[in-house]
Amino acid sequence: MGSTIYFGVYGANQTNLQRACSVSTIKDAQRVYYINLLGMVLCVGMMFFSGICAFASYAGCDPLTLGRIFTKDQILPYFVMDKMGFIYGMPGLFVATLISGALSSLSSVINSMVAMLWTDLCLQFSFFKNMSKTGAAVANKAISFAIGCIMIGSAFLAKGFGGLFQVAMTVMSIVRGPTLGIFTMGVLIPHVSKKGAFAGFICSTALMAWLTSGATSYNVKPEPLPFSIENCTAQVNNPLNSTFLDDLELTTLPVITSKQLGEEQEQMLEKNDMKMYSGDVDEMTDFEIQHGTTLAQEYESCNSTKNNESWGMMYFYGISYTLYTPIGSLFCIATAIIITFITGGEDLNEMRPELIAPISRRFLPQSPKGMEAPKSTKYAPINTHDLKDFGESNPHLMLQSDLVKSP
Repeated sequence: MGSTIYFGVYGANQTNLQRACSVSTIKDAQRVYYINLLGMVLCVGMMFFSGICAFASYAGCDPLTLGRIFTKDQILPYFVMDKMGFIYGMPGLFVATLISGALSSLSSVINSMVAMLWTDLCLQFSFFKNMSKTGAAVANKAISFAIGCIMIGSAFLAKGFGGLFQVAMTVMSIVRGPTLGIFTMGVLIPHVSKKGAFAGFICSTALMAWLTSGATSYNVKPEPLPFSIENCTAQVNNPLNSTFLDDLELTTLPVITSKQLGEEQEQMLEKNDMKMYSGDVDEMTDFEIQHGTTLAQEYESCNSTKNNESWGMMYFYGISYTLYTPIGSLFCIATAIIITFITGGEDLNEMRPELIAPISRRFLPQSPKGMEAPKSTKYAPINTHDLKDFGESNPHLMLQSDLVKSP
């Protein structure tokens, strides 16, 4: 599952492919990927280590259950403030690291989107074709600014998305799975026709959109693992809720499992309802007000999900979001192969062997000795690093080469 996701990131991602195409030789591109792999292993390893540290610190005193945090995404920032907040400059360094990492990834995505939109969309119109080099540069900067504003503006809506990792995986898998299937077929299955590949991509995208929209509509969430608050101390230093649990003894609280969560939520809601009914709203703590509202929403969604568990489609909507990418890829490939058998496969005599993986070249027609296999120009690869050769005659291509050269 994880390898399938990273296949899509490194093998079928426009940003990474643009980086590979910006170097002059295949060996240089391989070297770039190897260097990136080392950095990725280091970054992912540090993330795993951070998660292990947070788990070791809060395994017996879950901050989400106690109301110190209200979403799972807040566990790491809370860990930094709780365990390392006494170190001067550490909170600021943590925030600066997050912002710099986000802007680094954001700049690469914006750059690749500008290059793609300018080449595939804007240059199809005579207005942009006839622009001078200066005008084209201004237009590209305007497109980049607009895309950046859209991305930054969408960050303000992230608060209502819930678990950001799950949302990101779900949204990206709608297209990442079918795209990975297209690339896989192009490299490994030369028989697949254009009609089959197009039909596979459309059908797979529709299936993934149906699956994700259904899971979102019925509020299907992964089953949480058991968590505990039995090791919490009586004196709680809560930076988020100063009035929370000042005198409450937590040493005797039991382990709470996902099945017991409904009972705990119901008790909390009944307690808050009694206070609100009797007019004692002022006696409710910040935790009871805010966390009680959160529990009400989760309790309602939990009951809604349980009422639909007997429906057969809930098993389909209940598929883990981590499996969306492999499901989309396999469905795209299967659909494309079926359509190819119905409509007829691609002419293998026109294939360029260098565009096919070595393991699949055995299926291509063998040319007699001394004769080269016919190569059609419609399968000719595009070397983006050669665009600079046409810069003087076409300033737009020169501008595109500058964009492609950017890391």
